[in-house]
Amino acid sequence: MRKIKELKEICKRQAHSIRTWNREWREHQRSGKGWQDWKPSVTYASSIDYRHHHIAYCMLRGTAYERIEPKVHPGNEPCWEKIKKITDTYTEQEVQSETTLCVVTA
Repeated sequence: MRKIKELKEICKRQAHSIRTWNREWREHQRSGKGWQDWKPSVTYASSIDYRHHHIAYCMLRGTAYERIEPKVHPGNEPCWEKIKKITDTYTEQEVQSETTLCVVTA
């Protein structure tokens, strides 16, 4: 039961950490060191988690899934249960605040 702005902030933080990880990995590769020396700060699961949060955020804002990910390879579909869980977490608060705004006291 959180606000959608919190979901946007989560997506921003996750995207920033993934971009930082990619930058660090490229620098590590260019330095000539092997992958054995690499200590990743972000895991593959982080990018999967970001993907699901991003899809949920876009869908809550009214964007159709086909516009978010126009081409998805077979076997690479998102986990709809996880997306539903995220959207449920952020929609209940919005619905409650809307019903509160509709109540008129005399």
